[in-house]
This record gives sequence, C-alpha cells and structure tokens, in this order.
Amino acid sequence: MRSRVQVRRFRGVQQLLIVVGSALLVAGCSSSTDPTPAGSSGAVSGGGKCADGTPADFCGHIKLTGGYTRDLDFHASSAFASSCADWLKGKRSDATQLLLPSQSDGTIRTDAVVQHYKGPGSYSVDDLIGDLGGFQIVVDHDGFEPSTSATPATTATATVNADGSGTLTATAMQPVGDANVVKQPVDAVVTWTCVMKP
Repeated sequence: MRSRVQVRRFRGVQQLLIVVGSALLVAGCSSSTDPTPAGSSGAVSGGGKCADGTPADFCGHIKLTGGYTRDLDFHASSAFASSCADWLKGKRSDATQLLLPSQSDGTIRTDAVVQHYKGPGSYSVDDLIGDLGGFQIVVDHDGFEPSTSATPATTATATVNADGSGTLTATAMQPVGDANVVKQPVDAVVTWTCVMKP
C-alpha cells in the first residue's frame, strides 16, 4: 500500500506529464513544413486591410444555400506570397498549383486548390483538388464534395482574375459519408479580392 507521500509524488508526476504532454502537442500542431494555407489564421504578409479595418491578404464573401444556409464575409492570409502578383504565380511547394483564399473560422472551411494552374483564367471542377485531399466544403464538421454520379451532378468553376480577385462557384456538392448530420447537397459562391500590394 502506498503512503500519502508516495501518492502525492505520483500525482505530482502525473500533473507534470500532463503539462509537458500538452505543451508538446501544441508545439507539434503549430509546426508544419507546408505553408499556412490562405484562409488560415497565419500572419498577414501583404500589409492589406479589409473594409472593416481587419489586416488581411484577401477579403472575401461566402454564400451557402441548400443543406446549409450561410452568408458572411471573411478575411484570409497567404503564407507564401507578399503581393497579389506573387500569389498569382502559384508559389507553393508545387508552383503548378494555386491555393484559393477561403473562409476558415472553425464552422466553415472551403478547401480548394487549382491543379495544373497556368495563371489567371477559369478552371473547372476537374481542375480542383483540396490542400489535404479532395476539393471540399466543410460546415460544422459536415463535409461536402463533388460527385459526378449524383443527380444532378456537381458543377464547379474557379475564376482567377489578373488583379488577384476571383470567384469559386459550386453546385450540388454532396454530403460525405453517413456521418454528416445534413444529408442534402449544398451550393456555394465564394468571392474574394486581393488586398496585398499589387
């Protein structure tokens, strides 16, 4: 049987391990070899501001209809560009891709990357992937992705303009798996402007 001193020491060691483990977890989550995606809470690099005065690299708006209804403004940052011209070059670990600005506040996240990026222009749903997998919209932990087998089939177009502004429209994004609370598809319109120096 343990003495009270041994129990106190054991509890002290447990508490120390919990504190150290938590610190390591936070440090591990905050370090990454991949650049902070546009739309994340990373540092603003281009020195711009949105109309409400919030420092940002991109100012945008997202509207969702269908299974979820949302209509809100967002601010986004880019960790790999310091100007709109830099961003338009597609500077990432793979320069043939362009990570689109997105809402990412914990309740809504759009994950869209133009693959085979060739500069400003329009790109179809076949050109869109996700930063960590497939092109997705996540709302309150429910995921929605393109489907060609659903009726109607998903359509999506990303338009990137020469000034760094753009639009992403998607219709009939389908629920991912049985875990989704909402089973109906969603439509999305995302618009943004680049407010970094040109």
